[in-house]
Amino acid sequence: MVANRKESRQPPIMARRLIRIGSFLAIAIIVLLYWFWPWYLDETYIASLHAQDIDPWAVENWERLRGTVTPNVSAALIILAMDKDVDDVVDTISVFKNRFLGRVSNHYSWILFNDGHFSSDFRSKTSSAAYPNRVIYADNIAEATGILHPTHQKSIEHLYWGVPSWIDQELMKAKWETMPRERTNRLSYRHMCRFHSGLVYKHPALKGFDYVMRLDSGMLIHCDVDDMLDPFAEMARDNVAYGFGISMTDGMWSIPTLWSTTKAFIAHYNFVNPNDPIPRDKRLLDFISDDGGETFNTCHFWDNFEVVRVEFMQRPEVQEYFEWLDVAGGFFYERWGDAPVHTLCVVLFARHSEVRRLDHIAYTHHPETQCPQDIVTFQKGNCTCNPKKSFNKWWTCGHRWTNN
Repeated sequence: MVANRKESRQPPIMARRLIRIGSFLAIAIIVLLYWFWPWYLDETYIASLHAQDIDPWAVENWERLRGTVTPNVSAALIILAMDKDVDDVVDTISVFKNRFLGRVSNHYSWILFNDGHFSSDFRSKTSSAAYPNRVIYADNIAEATGILHPTHQKSIEHLYWGVPSWIDQELMKAKWETMPRERTNRLSYRHMCRFHSGLVYKHPALKGFDYVMRLDSGMLIHCDVDDMLDPFAEMARDNVAYGFGISMTDGMWSIPTLWSTTKAFIAHYNFVNPNDPIPRDKRLLDFISDDGGETFNTCHFWDNFEVVRVEFMQRPEVQEYFEWLDVAGGFFYERWGDAPVHTLCVVLFARHSEVRRLDHIAYTHHPETQCPQDIVTFQKGNCTCNPKKSFNKWWTCGHRWTNN
């Protein structure tokens, strides 16, 4: 009798099934809301921005300030990739063609670098995605050899993608063991940083181009860019040498001696060139230092999106600085990145008026996004990003920069 009473308290089989189904549906709804609710809120907010009325005076003033930006300029978009990255490269080429290259009067090219070989499949897919824009394939860069290093006066066995002869590889590996991050043990990552820092500007593929835009495979652009917003034409018109989007601090563990090595170069350069001292602009120095250059606060331009005047990076004094760093060995003994190196090149040799934040170019390089904060730019560009999610984390340096 007791057992029967306990059994009678159990819910009927149908009720138990309904409870299970209900629980499953509740969990499914929670999961769907978790994944899609933020997307829905983003879409709703973005749509409300496009529906917002703007004062015609604000639009007129925006157009007046933008001016006419259509000078003839020779420029290329460059990506360093491997053959296996073909899908990401095609995605980036396609979105930049739809949002940018297909909307401007100037006809720009692509340059695709690879330390290895690009297959016929890679070439076919990327050239089809880029058409009618030209693609220059600069692969097998690891095989380029036989140049005399101007500073070190030794032959570089592997010009673009190898460990130079003056690097003690046993010391290099020992130093890696003391570093806190997994990525620091990757030799290929160091080759990439060294290549982008200065060697890329020695490559013959850049010959004849006034400007290059550096991108990474998989990057996306979120706003339309027409002649009025064309960064190449804008920078050529205004004599700008370097354009960037996001800026942030770096981990000092990866560049502990970069600034002391740079200060040694400054002392050397100023001794040899007393009539042309560096840094040339205090405002740029104040961006990367809080004490007049005594220390480096690690603020840098995040250069996975950057627009560079090729002539600037090819100047003898800029290349001399890169070679000074190269001989010091920090690309291998530490983990000097191309972003802080490019930033310091700009700080040493440019004027503030030659540097510009291109905040109207909306892009994502995972995990960060830049999205225009100006409503006129947002609407004019038919932007699909959320301005509230534009990079503004505690390690940003954006508050330290103004274009004016």
